Amino acid sequence: MYFNISNIISPGIKQHKDNKLPLYQNLYIALKSEINKNTIPLDIKLPSTRILANDLKISRSTVLKAYELLVLEKFVISKQGDGYYVISKKKTFKKNETIDTPFKKSNYPKISKKALLFEKYKYITTDNFSKTSIAFRPGLPPLDLFPVKQWKTISNRYWKESTPTHLSYAPSEGLETLRLNIARYLK
Repeated sequence: MYFNISNIISPGIKQHKDNKLPLYQNLYIALKSEINKNTIPLDIKLPSTRILANDLKISRSTVLKAYELLVLEKFVISKQGDGYYVISKKKTFKKNETIDTPFKKSNYPKISKKALLFEKYKYITTDNFSKTSIAFRPGLPPLDLFPVKQWKTISNRYWKESTPTHLSYAPSEGLETLRLNIARYLK
């Protein structure tokens, strides 16, 4: 059995719609607010995402995103095959403090100097390859050494000799020619 929260949450969602946040964030803020006010008691099972989505006439993925945010902030715990349970209050909000601050201010760590350098020189990785470009760019092999002509020849030969059956699934035991070649090699 679960705690029916749709009648509690519905006014909260409508109240937060003015702030131009996505619906899942409005739902998350409303749920978080009610958990902090103890309107939704601790250790109570929340309704399934399908039931709450049906009650609120919203998408199930919207409810799922809101629940996942609550799990991320440790307001709710997800038990596989059982559902979502309210576990604790993360923070008590003061009267003048707004609840939607997590979306305005990031809690992420500062970017390292090395990451800032990648950001500064990201155009190098996305720039078209030219002779003046740096040979060892982050995430790319030395493109001037890649055997383009050989690759093109092999690819063209494959597609010339290919039949529609080559595009379907191979036998689960492996290709016969490959198995024969491996057997000959092992002999």
